[in-house]
Amino acid sequence: MSLLFHGALAQLDPRPFLFSLDSAVIAVHNSALALGQNTPFNALYELQQFASSLAFNQIRPPRLWWSESFDEVSVDGATLNLAKFRAGIDLLIKTTWEMYDGLTGGKRFVDRIPENFVDRLPNDTHGYSFLSHGPFTSNPHGLLQHLVKDLDLAFVDGYGRLSWNIPALRRFFDTSDQMNTLHSVLAFILTSPSNRVTQFTDYKFKNDLRPRNLHMLQQEMFLLSRYNKMTNLTGYDECIPCFYPKRLQDLTLELLAGGLRECEVLFSSILYGPEAAGRYDR
Repeated sequence: MSLLFHGALAQLDPRPFLFSLDSAVIAVHNSALALGQNTPFNALYELQQFASSLAFNQIRPPRLWWSESFDEVSVDGATLNLAKFRAGIDLLIKTTWEMYDGLTGGKRFVDRIPENFVDRLPNDTHGYSFLSHGPFTSNPHGLLQHLVKDLDLAFVDGYGRLSWNIPALRRFFDTSDQMNTLHSVLAFILTSPSNRVTQFTDYKFKNDLRPRNLHMLQQEMFLLSRYNKMTNLTGYDECIPCFYPKRLQDLTLELLAGGLRECEVLFSSILYGPEAAGRYDR
């Protein structure tokens, strides 16, 4: 549209309109944009209308079909049994907790849960999140101390110098990466913020160049889907809340507020550098 306008404007003699912007706009409309004329704008408009009519008039058979008892659903010919689906979700949550317990020895570190969590939604300060109102553990850095000691992640030599056990750190990330993968799958399925994986992978729990997506207010954890593919066209973010189920909320709170993410930030800076640490930190 902008190119058509400037192209039409370039064809006009600007002298009669130097002192009348309204007259210039009307002249451009009459010469290039008014309907019924053989102009590029009208040609594009008519082709767009024709293409839309073809698309909307196509017969579209249903893609989704429920069984009579509503315990199975077919999508594009593939059938999903809901009982098996729920069992799979239970297995994912159980497996993630088991992996976490393998790192922590079965300990839980989030033990200072407030009656109401504070999350100032309009706050767009870089790095802010509901975690800024913590700590939510009575033993700050407790998980870090446990991991360094029990997993032999570091040792002090005879000269008092700290040395990191690089193979042990890599084994830690083997486990934490699997946990993050399972946790991401659970969040993608259960909160349903977007069916576009590229958009989901850009979600953050702290403010960065864009506002954070994960929030914890009162006793509810939820995602706010803000930026989307229409943002650049409309100039506005959307605000679509997607609430976490209680079991996923408890797991997410333990992973973020219990100290694991703090350890990932520290250890990734040692193994992979500050850029990787910055990704874990948000």
